[in-house]
Amino acid sequence: MNVRSLINFTELQHTVIGVNVQVQDYVYDISFCVLKNSKGQLAIIESGIGLASIELLNDRISAYRSYARMHINFTGNSVLLKAVDGQIFSHDDAVQHAFPFMRRDELVSQRFVTEKNAWLCVMRIDRLTVLNQLHDLGYNVYSYSLGPFILNLISSFLSSQVICVNQYEIAFSEDGQILAINNEPGKVKMAIQIGDFTVHSELIASYSSACSIFSSTTGLDISLNHLVKQNREAFEFNQKLFKVGRSAALITLLMLIINVLLFFWLDGEIVRLESQVSFLKGQSRQTNAAQSKLGALTRSYQSLGWKSNMMPLFYADQLAAIVPSQMQLTVLEIGVFDDGKMKRDKVLSFKSDRILVRGKVPNPVVLDDWIQRIVDLEWVSDVSDQRYQYSTEDKSGIFELVIHIK
Repeated sequence: MNVRSLINFTELQHTVIGVNVQVQDYVYDISFCVLKNSKGQLAIIESGIGLASIELLNDRISAYRSYARMHINFTGNSVLLKAVDGQIFSHDDAVQHAFPFMRRDELVSQRFVTEKNAWLCVMRIDRLTVLNQLHDLGYNVYSYSLGPFILNLISSFLSSQVICVNQYEIAFSEDGQILAINNEPGKVKMAIQIGDFTVHSELIASYSSACSIFSSTTGLDISLNHLVKQNREAFEFNQKLFKVGRSAALITLLMLIINVLLFFWLDGEIVRLESQVSFLKGQSRQTNAAQSKLGALTRSYQSLGWKSNMMPLFYADQLAAIVPSQMQLTVLEIGVFDDGKMKRDKVLSFKSDRILVRGKVPNPVVLDDWIQRIVDLEWVSDVSDQRYQYSTEDKSGIFELVIHIK
């Protein structure tokens, strides 16, 4: 089987051809039936009867030869049929018993056994050249059979217990088993009811032949032809190869789907993490800015010599608590700017142990009393640079003093 037919293996599994070759005195009367199994429903997609040669058959069914399996059933006077003992299990013994004057190596044989009866069919092996002809034309000859016993497959669907097919009159039991077969070549051909549709009697054998390919068992015990055996083994091999390939394709598809899902999930995670990193960087910048500002303030306090950033508030609160009601403070500078160091060393510096106070007071006695109260504070060591000048414009004294911190 080539690569293209392997790709179309699904069609190969679901489309079959049944052929019935009736040989009467070396004259062919061929019928065929092409069936397709669609979701468990068998449908006849093409059929024909009364074809006189393999060439005419090929003209009708050549469209299916690349992918459809074929079953060939032989009937006619070239097929000899005889009732035998069902206890004889060997083909050789059955042929020797039923046809003692015929050479076994010149025959193909088929046994069919029911609960009540057993039959043996034989045909000269040279009649199987039909198989080789169809194989050479490119058909997959999957199986073959002899006589009317292929009808046993559809017997349970027949509406009548007696039917005439080709030269045979066949009687069935109520449970669908073949009871008797008589040669009746002169019987009138008729339509046969199968379930809810009708098939012509000349087509029924090829229809049942096609059905046999879908069946796991036919009940026929036939000596296999090497060509049929080869085709069947090739089909079974390609069937396994097809299943392995389909499984591999499904696994590959599943892996691709998983990879696509992982790709989109990871892409989303990357976007989310990038957003989170960007947010954290912003937070980090804000934190760094705050820490930098805090560090600058801390360094400023340290440069002023304060042990704690709460000390200036403490001093301001202590002084404000003892300010007389007649006094107005205009300047309260905690940590006096060191102008001399700035001029000398060009360094910004403050004297953390000095507090500069300026203000207005109407009476110098009130100022003297306040200065005394400042000196009495525990953290004050001295009050210096006291200046007082009366302003006629404001009608009050303007003062300035420096408080020294211990």
